[in-house]
Amino acid sequence: LVNNKLLHILPVYLNLGNWECDFNNVNQLLNQKDYSSLIFIGDCNAMVGERQIIPDEIFCNSPELVKAECSTVRKSKDLKLDARGKKLIEFFYLYNLVILNGRTPGDELGEFTYISSNGCSVIDLCSVTSDLIPKIKNFKVDKQVFSDHMPIILHMYCSETCNNDDVLPLLPKLQWNINMKCSFQDKLKRQLETFDISSVNVLGSTDYLIQCICECVPSRIGKQNNKLNFKARNSWFDGDCMKARYRSFSLLKLFRKTNSTIVKAAYLRENRLYKALCKKEEIDFFKNTGNQISSVKDGGQFWKLVNRCKSKTFLCSNKIAPNLWRDYFISLYNPGLDVVPILWVEPSVSDPSLDCPFREEELSLVLSQAKDNKEPGMDRVPSEFLKNSPKIFQDYLLYAFNEFYNRGIVPSSFGKSIVFPIFKKGDLGSPSNYRGISFLNSVCKIYTALLLLRLNAWVESRNLWKGINQAGFRKGHSAIDHVFSLVNIIKLKWKQRKKKVYALFVDFKAAFDSVDRNALIYKLSTLGLSSKFVNAIKSLYCKTEASVWCNGGLSSSFATEMGVRQGCLLSPLLFALFILDLPEYVGGGLMVGQIKVNTLMYADDIVLLAEDAKVLQLMIQRLGKYADYWNLRINLKKTNIVIFRKCGLRNCAGEKWTYNGEPIEVVRSYNYLGINLNSTLNFKVHLKEKLVVGRRCIGSVWYNFFKNNFISLPAKYKIFDAVIRSVICYGCQVWGYELFEEAEKLQRFFMKRIFNLPRNCPTYFLHLETGRSTLFSFSLKLHFSYILNVLLNHSKDRLTYITAMEVVKNKISWFQSWLQLAERFDVLLDNYPSNIWKQQTNKLLSAVINNEKEEFLFLAKHAQYHEQFNSLQFNVSYMFENLSFECKILIFKIRGEMLNLNYKPWLTGTNYTCSLCNLNKIENTFHFIAECPIFNNYRSRYFNKSSLSQQEFFGMLNGSNWLNLALYTKYALMYRNMLVAEFNY
Repeated sequence: LVNNKLLHILPVYLNLGNWECDFNNVNQLLNQKDYSSLIFIGDCNAMVGERQIIPDEIFCNSPELVKAECSTVRKSKDLKLDARGKKLIEFFYLYNLVILNGRTPGDELGEFTYISSNGCSVIDLCSVTSDLIPKIKNFKVDKQVFSDHMPIILHMYCSETCNNDDVLPLLPKLQWNINMKCSFQDKLKRQLETFDISSVNVLGSTDYLIQCICECVPSRIGKQNNKLNFKARNSWFDGDCMKARYRSFSLLKLFRKTNSTIVKAAYLRENRLYKALCKKEEIDFFKNTGNQISSVKDGGQFWKLVNRCKSKTFLCSNKIAPNLWRDYFISLYNPGLDVVPILWVEPSVSDPSLDCPFREEELSLVLSQAKDNKEPGMDRVPSEFLKNSPKIFQDYLLYAFNEFYNRGIVPSSFGKSIVFPIFKKGDLGSPSNYRGISFLNSVCKIYTALLLLRLNAWVESRNLWKGINQAGFRKGHSAIDHVFSLVNIIKLKWKQRKKKVYALFVDFKAAFDSVDRNALIYKLSTLGLSSKFVNAIKSLYCKTEASVWCNGGLSSSFATEMGVRQGCLLSPLLFALFILDLPEYVGGGLMVGQIKVNTLMYADDIVLLAEDAKVLQLMIQRLGKYADYWNLRINLKKTNIVIFRKCGLRNCAGEKWTYNGEPIEVVRSYNYLGINLNSTLNFKVHLKEKLVVGRRCIGSVWYNFFKNNFISLPAKYKIFDAVIRSVICYGCQVWGYELFEEAEKLQRFFMKRIFNLPRNCPTYFLHLETGRSTLFSFSLKLHFSYILNVLLNHSKDRLTYITAMEVVKNKISWFQSWLQLAERFDVLLDNYPSNIWKQQTNKLLSAVINNEKEEFLFLAKHAQYHEQFNSLQFNVSYMFENLSFECKILIFKIRGEMLNLNYKPWLTGTNYTCSLCNLNKIENTFHFIAECPIFNNYRSRYFNKSSLSQQEFFGMLNGSNWLNLALYTKYALMYRNMLVAEFNY
């Protein structure tokens, strides 16, 4: 909006080859509606010279125009006026549009917008309706050396502005460089050798150590010597590109000053060299990255390489004022306490395993586990500096931590955090559509990591999780465990006549942020934690505050008095311990084997289970009392009930449940831990959703990577397997024993996309040529592996093991499918789990994969419309030979009869005859490659003969000379398309 009026922007490109038609279309568009407040900007391909002078009386009669930074006359370095320019000037007068080129302080001389060896001109124009002239802040022709067209930039004053007066500056992050490790350690060691940590105040000890780090880091580390203040957007843009760019820019600026033809020629020559260098660097970068991705074995290194090719963009509106961000997060992190505070006498408890001083090996362990490339907190010192610090620094750090632990205190800096808003979905201008992630000081995170190490060991030693189905953030547990257990429970109940499973999926409103900290300390004490450890936790929550990272700075800080801390390593486990007593309190549940199961908990994702509607209602009432007592809020809009029944919701219409008098919605499906579970456990719905997500990833997020012909095919496959395949196969440990067409569609979509194949390419041919197995074989492998791990490695009191054993005993669900597969492929499979199952399932998996290949080969040899397939050899390896990707695509299409010729095997009732020659033969692949006389010269060049016999043709298709076959096809096809276009064959 400008002046509370809607602003219209019309980006224009008037094609030189179709100028009149494009111009008439624009004219007609503006003629249909009165577009006031219009910006007309783009490549007009018309020369207007210095035309369009605004009469003085227009300016004099408007006080706003008098103040405007806009001249009545125009200047231009291009004085030419052509016929198109005259039409354009009339057009501008007709629609009250004022040309800004050469009229503003930013473009006083009317700079050239197009500079090439063909000449220089001003053909990229910006014009605005006269009512917008007072709102013009500046207009300029910017410098650009990668295109012949210079960018034109318009700055305007808009009505919506954001007051950044409350934004405080954010210190730059200290940049770690592995090359500085030795010098950094030496400097820090020398600085600390004469330092006595016991001589400083305990609370200031870590702050002093961090200050020492800052003083030992070169001030220019991480900065680029960049005279143009230019930040490269591409990873391949190196120092040589920067120098070439600088030389080209220097000559461009000199040409603008002098208008010298000699300087212009020098600029154009230097610019050509710059573009060629950039192209070479880009090709080399993607080739090297692709080769590294293909060969890398380490997972961390793999993702580091992948992220080099993928840009990350954080969406955040700069129209949200800092005070609005601050107010939103104040209300989120301070939800209020609706219960009476708990009063109790804190017991005095000691525990040698918890109370002993932190040891050197514990500190070394948590430092080694600290993640790199993470955003630091207020001190702006990443964890890499702590990890690579000398021993004397780590000794002092350990001393400070033990002092904190012994005294039950921490520095005030430990309580400070930075909240960074990340957009979820919806309106960008609403803070409620963002979730905040918090950044704590690295030294604070190391201290809490030491506490977490102790707490985890203590919880496991006390066996606190026994009978508690909590899988969140526990080592050796995963979200898939709960999905697997839930599906097994439902299938087991379905085996009983007319049985249903009622599941309440509970959604807490800001669960982590609603925890009463006083109640948390009480619960930790009642669990039996030592007083020293509880005091250490209490000190971390004594005084906490946060600032919001917004609009390039920080909002003023605000206190956070509720909830476990965002970004703290301890928080997930503390929350899990906070609701540890929930299952016992709500009661109810259903029997699985010899145990009763009433809840499944993954952090704050909770499911209540029952096989009777009345029991579930009682459990809901108990849940309400628990939530009210412990200040937890349930979001009824997202809390739903699913009735799992073999025949869906039939005969369930009369069953209703309420929470505090309000009805709970009964739904057909619920997205539980990333998997859409519907009432009949049909995973097709889930896979259809994942198919949409996977296609979007291929078509947008990873489009440039997959379409880049300089990246090797193995690298593309590896990215697909690691990123895209993991999307569609999420949860296949549960459903992977079944073949789903929805999953297979994604891999076929990917292969057709990268090889640029028609949609009706036969599935069997696609798999035979690429050598890739179906996703079913992959999902079956993961499914086998997961269940073998459950049955052979999980403890016998874990719900995963108990439910899996019940499925095996009853021979239902996935185990029934195993037995059917074993019988089909004549593979021996024992009826009871044992170590030999691994060999048996491997044999079964091999049989499935071999059967796939045999079926594909059979379909190819007996293809109804592709007789050519019968003569092809499918053990050829051109996909992995030293050929360009373009050549591989051409060979693929030749072998699959998918060239864009008149003959298309999948179409009937059309004219297949070759339109170029007079042989009156069908223009199929054989005719095009082997016999059409129009291409005799190309055959002589690449095959050393003017025609090929059928035997020679299939010899070419089976690999006698892949390169020449591809080159012939490329250039003969270009010639054919040119003839068809020119003579309309």
